[in-house]
Amino acid sequence: MKNKLTDLNDYLFEVIEKIQGAETEEERHTAIAEGRVIASIGTAIINNDNVQLKAVQFRVTEMPSRLTTVKVPDILAIEEIERKKEEQ
Repeated sequence: MKNKLTDLNDYLFEVIEKIQGAETEEERHTAIAEGRVIASIGTAIINNDNVQLKAVQFRVTEMPSRLTTVKVPDILAIEEIERKKEEQ
């Protein structure tokens, strides 16, 4: 299962393509319903990740003396973004 924010973006854009490519009204309504579900779940995922990110930010800024290592939530795909920057 893909579980990075970049994957969520891909799913959302796939739904847009399905809506645009729908040949019948039924296909269009199905794609729109799918998009609403993905957007709703995506909002919950993003809200959860924002809480995790704020916790990391708090730990770094407010508790640096207790800082040993800080693990950024995997879903943010920071390593993946950094790797892509290095490849360019």
